Amino acid sequence: QREVRLLHTTLDKSSAVALVASVLWLICSVVPYGDTLATAGAGIAAGGAAGCLAGVLDSNTAVVLVVNVVVIGTWNLLMYVLYYVTMPVRTPLYHAVQYVLIPPMTLWKVKITWIQATFEEFLTVLPVAYNVILPTDPKLKPFDDIDDASQEQAAAAMRGAGFVQALHKVIQEKVPAGVLNALAFRLIFVMVMIPTAGWWLVGECHIPFLALDKKASTLPPVTLSMPQCRFLKTVRGKWGETKGRQKCLNE
Repeated sequence: QREVRLLHTTLDKSSAVALVASVLWLICSVVPYGDTLATAGAGIAAGGAAGCLAGVLDSNTAVVLVVNVVVIGTWNLLMYVLYYVTMPVRTPLYHAVQYVLIPPMTLWKVKITWIQATFEEFLTVLPVAYNVILPTDPKLKPFDDIDDASQEQAAAAMRGAGFVQALHKVIQEKVPAGVLNALAFRLIFVMVMIPTAGWWLVGECHIPFLALDKKASTLPPVTLSMPQCRFLKTVRGKWGETKGRQKCLNE
């Protein structure tokens, strides 16, 4: 067990270093004056490596510091700028996505016009969509409307959904557990989520810097910060504080 944990930790750190190198390469290739920025980033990475070799920093701290500055800091800055620059394009695009998605996700029980395809309407029909994908067995789904379920009941019903079980089986068979737990994988997943579902469902969001914990034997978790959650703000306005919070937690 100790050897397995050590191997996973080594692979985790190696994947994080590879991610840093990839970001530096992208900066150098795509961003104006990227060679200068990439050189600065490489200097930070080299400083972290030197501190680690000199015994000033442990390997976890060195990796976290470099990832925070080179990867997370760069990505957050880029996403913040692009969020506002692309807003005139994204707003009608999201409306089109909602117009296309609402009928099939409810098995055409709900039909709407282009004008009706608002974000609020999309959230209104979500319980209908969940009834389509969740199991019908009362033991797995003891509720008719997911908004009336407790958080534990909703989570249990979701785990019992056929597509979730199938996806879980495929991942278990095809993807090593070490890959899913690796910092680089978790970080890339959240990075991709921000300009896709993140901007649509919650609005402007960013990745907080990784916590520094010298006592921890593994690299820290990756989280997502949502200063002004669009989803929560919309459901609170339409359904009130209690029902709005329940929709936010369950859906």
